[in-house]
Amino acid sequence: MKTFDNIDAVVLDIEGTTTSISFVKDVLFPYAVDHVEEFLVKNWNDENVQRLVKNLVDEAKKDDYNMQVEETVVSIVNFIKLLVEMDKKVTSLKELQGLIWKSGYDDRSLLGHVFGDVERNLRQWRENGKRIYIYSSGSVNAQKLLFGHSVSGDLTSLIDGYFDTNIGQKRVSESYEKICESVETRPEKLLFLTDIPEEAIAAKESGYFVGILSRPGNAEVSTHFPVFKSFDEIVL
Repeated sequence: MKTFDNIDAVVLDIEGTTTSISFVKDVLFPYAVDHVEEFLVKNWNDENVQRLVKNLVDEAKKDDYNMQVEETVVSIVNFIKLLVEMDKKVTSLKELQGLIWKSGYDDRSLLGHVFGDVERNLRQWRENGKRIYIYSSGSVNAQKLLFGHSVSGDLTSLIDGYFDTNIGQKRVSESYEKICESVETRPEKLLFLTDIPEEAIAAKESGYFVGILSRPGNAEVSTHFPVFKSFDEIVL
């Protein structure tokens, strides 16, 4: 049990922090891959989808990939499968995944996983006057879907705001500085919770308090930061 004094707000990672890695890797990612072709065929002429397609074609021109990608359904589907296989945190991919997941949440074939300690602690922190923000590589839209259709019900009323990689990559300290500016809070008044030490280091460099979550299924880490098995061990 650890008490963080004088904290005004907490910034939470999702995968491995509020939500099991297996849900993201074994449920959400395969769902998007299985339904991407159907989604693109149905929505190909949508302005937002065309924007994402063009962004993906531009992404494919980088040196990371040995693939020629064209603005066709088949080509985009194959590139998306490669990105998922490589576990790339590409913003346009995350946005497209969020659009696909929405249909699954809407028909309840998907329910967002959150650990059993999440809801009660979010409520307690809110009762204690703390603001709660989410910062994940998944798109803001996908974040809202997960918490709005979770196994614990609709948790969005407990969350004050959402950030994704549009504000910056999670292992870069400038991203956390931008979040400070956005929420109008000094970094020493913010607590960032994640399962990734490199993200914790970036937040710490920006002046945040940080904590590492050791959830079931998370990789073992060696870190000098405080490590918690659940939110029950954190007092705000």
